[in-house]
Amino acid sequence: MDYELAKQALTHPELLKDDTPARNVLDAYLPARPGAGIGPNMLFADPPDHTRLRRLVAAAFTRPRVAALRPRITEIAEELADQIAADGETDLVQSYTSLLPVRVICELLGVREREQGQSRDWTRKALGLPSAEQQQAFINLREYLIGLVAEKRRAPADDLLSALVAVRDEHDGRLSEKELVGTANLLVIAGHDTTVNLLGNAIIALFEHPGQARLLRERPELIKGAVEEFLRFDTSVEYTTMRYAARPGYQE
Repeated sequence: MDYELAKQALTHPELLKDDTPARNVLDAYLPARPGAGIGPNMLFADPPDHTRLRRLVAAAFTRPRVAALRPRITEIAEELADQIAADGETDLVQSYTSLLPVRVICELLGVREREQGQSRDWTRKALGLPSAEQQQAFINLREYLIGLVAEKRRAPADDLLSALVAVRDEHDGRLSEKELVGTANLLVIAGHDTTVNLLGNAIIALFEHPGQARLLRERPELIKGAVEEFLRFDTSVEYTTMRYAARPGYQE
């Protein structure tokens, strides 16, 4: 399949990301399909729901909030890098690329530091192959986030989850409780997986193209564009969301 055919399939109005039309068949033959345990969120929604959810998250995910987090992200990254230097030898995924995004996302959402290790474990298992353990990880993470949402409602803080709770409570009907938890779940799982893969793929690419690594060291202003190229050169997402026929017996 070439680019134009793929684009046509992914944007065709009769091919939906919402699995409702095929729910009965899917539950019978593919109960552990990707994303089944996350809850309703923009990744598995079609317009106008996708547009509504994306706008609500964007409204809470403000530029000042991201800018305020940047020094802390730098601090975490340098702390992890310093530990690698102290150890002398390491598994980069275990000691760096899998730790950095989870710690950042947990702090962004307002997850307590003592609970971040458990959250990382659930996320790792949820991203594994379909199994009873994987489904239990989805359940555990969802139940934890339901409790965290209730906590942020009782005692709001300066974090993204508190902002999403405020959107839910102040604009009733714009974001359901299930969508709120599903969105938080998506941020934890999808945000973790994509960043881990991006960092790993980028490091491998730079090892394989030392001239490009040298160029980035000499001209750090090129790094922003390099990140975009890393995403194009070796994608950090292994599959797209599934698509379902909007009605039985559909033909072009």
